[in-house]
Amino acid sequence: MGNGAMKSNPVTIGGNFPLDWKSMPRIAAVDTETTGVKPWDRINEIAVSVWGPFNPEPTRFATFVDPTIHFPTNPISGISMDDVRGAPTFADIAGQVHDLLDGAIILGHNIPFDVRFIRAELGKAGITLVERPLTICTLVWSQHLGCRGGNKLGEVASHYGVDTSGLNAHRAQDDADLAFEVWRRMIRSPEARNDDGSKKPVGTATPIETPTLDLGLSPAAATV
Repeated sequence: MGNGAMKSNPVTIGGNFPLDWKSMPRIAAVDTETTGVKPWDRINEIAVSVWGPFNPEPTRFATFVDPTIHFPTNPISGISMDDVRGAPTFADIAGQVHDLLDGAIILGHNIPFDVRFIRAELGKAGITLVERPLTICTLVWSQHLGCRGGNKLGEVASHYGVDTSGLNAHRAQDDADLAFEVWRRMIRSPEARNDDGSKKPVGTATPIETPTLDLGLSPAAATV
């Protein structure tokens, strides 16, 4: 179980990453799909892909999640009530999710969104995520580096020449792995260097503050 009093300091990943697998820290690429974006919404799919020292192939965990509330089929992800029927609740997987994230740099596209929901779900299960986890956000860095073509993960991926054919956009496992691949290419791109040739801090993981999200049910939300 994490300690809510813990704090994290910025960490810069070595310049040879991702080729130097011996020295890289643990990085957990994360994506969540949710029933919506309101305070009473819940996670209904999660994926965590963890890369670490001497481990160029990630450890992957992905599952639908029964949010225990009724929700309409999501027009973006396509996830429906039928998909989550019989799936574990977040409480069932909370310990496993925490162990995958604990001590890792958490990477994703618009990662504050995912961390906010994960923190709330863990809290509901009685588990505390580190107060200010180290994160890398590919959305923030794509904007900082001046990527053209849009802010969506698929659009940023196209900018960096990542082939997204065959991937399920807005599905957790594919989006988690895609975010990592986008960042892997991002840190090695010409855009990641200053005019004098020095590297921009794209490989720096910084602590983020995520406001508490109350996962109380809305008056209209029905328990499944």
